[in-house]
Amino acid sequence: MPELELPVGSSSDLLKPGMDVRLNGNIDLFKFPFLPGSIRTPLSTSFAYDVIPLQKESSLMLFSGSGGIAVEYEVFPRLLLGAAVRVGAYYGILTTQSRTSGSGALVEFAVNPSLFFSPSFAVSLEGRIRKLFGLHTDIGVSVGVSYHYPKRDLPTKRREGAGINEGDHIEFLDSSIDGVFPVFYKYYDSHRIGQISLKNTSTKPIENLVVTFFVNEYMDNPKVCVTIEKVEPGETSDVDLFALFNNSLLTISEGELVSSLINVNYQVSNRKYRASHTENLTIFNRNAMTWDDDRKAASFVTAKDTQVMQFAKNIVGIVNCHPNKSVNNNFLIGMGIYTALGEYGLSYVIDPTTPYTEKSEDQTTVPGHIYMAFSVGLEPEMARRTFYQNENLIFKHDKAWIPVEITLVGESFLKAWSEGAKQWRKYGGTGDAGFLPRARGMVSLRACGLFAGPGKHNAPSRGNS
Repeated sequence: MPELELPVGSSSDLLKPGMDVRLNGNIDLFKFPFLPGSIRTPLSTSFAYDVIPLQKESSLMLFSGSGGIAVEYEVFPRLLLGAAVRVGAYYGILTTQSRTSGSGALVEFAVNPSLFFSPSFAVSLEGRIRKLFGLHTDIGVSVGVSYHYPKRDLPTKRREGAGINEGDHIEFLDSSIDGVFPVFYKYYDSHRIGQISLKNTSTKPIENLVVTFFVNEYMDNPKVCVTIEKVEPGETSDVDLFALFNNSLLTISEGELVSSLINVNYQVSNRKYRASHTENLTIFNRNAMTWDDDRKAASFVTAKDTQVMQFAKNIVGIVNCHPNKSVNNNFLIGMGIYTALGEYGLSYVIDPTTPYTEKSEDQTTVPGHIYMAFSVGLEPEMARRTFYQNENLIFKHDKAWIPVEITLVGESFLKAWSEGAKQWRKYGGTGDAGFLPRARGMVSLRACGLFAGPGKHNAPSRGNS
């Protein structure tokens, strides 16, 4: 940059104001960890060519170079205030016939505010005082354009009323979001729906980073996925994504492709920023599910649904009105509910769109099939004395259970019981069968709930029960 220099002191009697061309540079090689992010301490260098007229008809040409340390303070995002102390050497030539020359040491102190008009370029003003030992002392003032690499972190847009700037300090790298099954919509609150990698591409640490995930219409509020205290420059963090969906997902009768929004709020040098990223999200229809975990069947068991509870209470009432002390009461209730479902005309129909052969909803699993069992409320030893055919019982978790092939609803209860027991005997001894109490599945997979039905369901007449 061009500079006007003025000799001071006794040298002003011999020298006139002169000009020089100066090239300054600052290099970040290290950072003191105890300094805040707004203060930097780069190495400072300066190279200059001076032409200083003498009071007589001649001039002094100077070639100089110096280096030292600088301190830079970021007053505002676009205003940088710097100061530097440098030492070096000079070589001077008098433009007389004798071409007298000489050299010596120098020391200088400079201050230079810079105003950035882009992430890479700034208008810089420098004022300095320089001592050339054996020659003179001068002061200089210069104005020029400076280039900065890497680019500085500047706000690009401010959100009105929020005090949050749109930042470009973060790069969104690899991301993956799984498809959503509406029936498991409560599951995604504590189990990840996907993952994304975030990289700090700036030259400063990112602090208080908060990642949120949001899907319009199907979430009431953004879900906070993670809070990270600090991400160093160049560091990458992998973030698991979570979602707290509302039950409007259960209205989706056909699959949909929607847009999800990932927001990252963070701070750089105590200023707030936000970066955003969108990803496509597939939402399957409300009847779809995946059998990667048999416990997911618990999402279909809506035991607390009002109509389900009313139906069950009616059946229990009918059974209790016809007590039979010779038969276990839980057994009678289970048989009564199964029979009542058949009286309503319910039957099992294979879903033609499902490439698997899974059939029913709860508790007992064998290869390619899920069916149900209910407890008779007896300990294993008591159950063995109460029931004649113990091979038709399942003894698990210190209880005795009746296996029921629920897909046979509409046929006799004894047939459904016999078929369920047969499958358990076939696969239970080989380790190919599983037994999943509903309460255990509900720990992580809560029932999705049902929308209100058309009306009240009365129990079958007692004559048919």
